Amino acid sequence: MKPGKEIQAFKEEIVDACKKHIQNRMQVAEQAMKAAQESANSEEKSSAGDKYETARAMSQIDRDRNAKQMAEAKEELSQLLKIDLTVSHTKAGIGALVDCGSEWLFIAAGIGVIQLADKKIIALSPKAPLARSLAGKTKNDSVEFNGRKLTIRQIF
Repeated sequence: MKPGKEIQAFKEEIVDACKKHIQNRMQVAEQAMKAAQESANSEEKSSAGDKYETARAMSQIDRDRNAKQMAEAKEELSQLLKIDLTVSHTKAGIGALVDCGSEWLFIAAGIGVIQLADKKIIALSPKAPLARSLAGKTKNDSVEFNGRKLTIRQIF
């Protein structure tokens, strides 16, 4: 792939795919929070008071867990949107697209595999073990990860 506008457009496609994935996660978390709240609100008080309190507590735990997932997704989206796609990277780090031959890695958000055109891109959180292993590496550097050797062919 050629540096310049073609790479920038490709990175924009990747960011758009990541953004859609994160927004979907946020929507799912919001719906789950509402469902947990409705469940807690609709729980009828019965003669078995402990059962009622336990059900309300479980609903609150579900709501809190989903609220945490929502907050994490919002933070991840915020970090993703801060990436300057016009920057040409020479080292692996946040916002870099790393060509490792059979795998392309985008260090920005923990999305997982994204299929764009004929390329499989793995979107990694900067906090992910592989992203941390790659941090600061340059073209032709190698890292061992999960028993596999990845050699950086190019960084964009």
